[in-house]
Amino acid sequence: MATIGKTIIIAILASVAFIIILQVAFFFPFYMTMVVEAFDMANIAANDNYIKWNYYSDAMDDLLSRPMFNEYDSQDDCAAKITALHIDDEPGDAIELEINKDQSESFYNKKEGIKDIDGNIKPYRQRGNRIKIKVEAWYPLRMSLWGREVRPYDFPVSFSMTTTALKYYKDLELNE
Repeated sequence: MATIGKTIIIAILASVAFIIILQVAFFFPFYMTMVVEAFDMANIAANDNYIKWNYYSDAMDDLLSRPMFNEYDSQDDCAAKITALHIDDEPGDAIELEINKDQSESFYNKKEGIKDIDGNIKPYRQRGNRIKIKVEAWYPLRMSLWGREVRPYDFPVSFSMTTTALKYYKDLELNE
């Protein structure tokens, strides 16, 4: 009787180990998708010194349409998030706000940032300043045991990358 019990326990442990190894195999493309999105956003941020709203919304739509990133239905419980922050003496978002019909294109009020002559806050900085791009997502750890899906924990995963702004803007002072 003890031998049958040990055999059953070994079979259960072996199947759980196999499922965990399979989850690790699925984790690699999940993480590489985050790396590629962060790299693309870093290239865009380096070229313009900020990320335009169109690029940001396209990247989020693309990211959330992929398997394992589209696990949540509500936008509040989003499975992925992209942030772009300036790393300099004046912190602020490097993502342009969505422009409403009532607002002009130079209206930015999300966080404190560099102001132009009219007092409007701009999402961009001068050439040479650094921008940190971070892609965060929640990996859905799930397994099927005896025909029932078990989802014990969604663990947070993030990848960040720092880039340097390349574009020169005439309306900002040059930091030397």
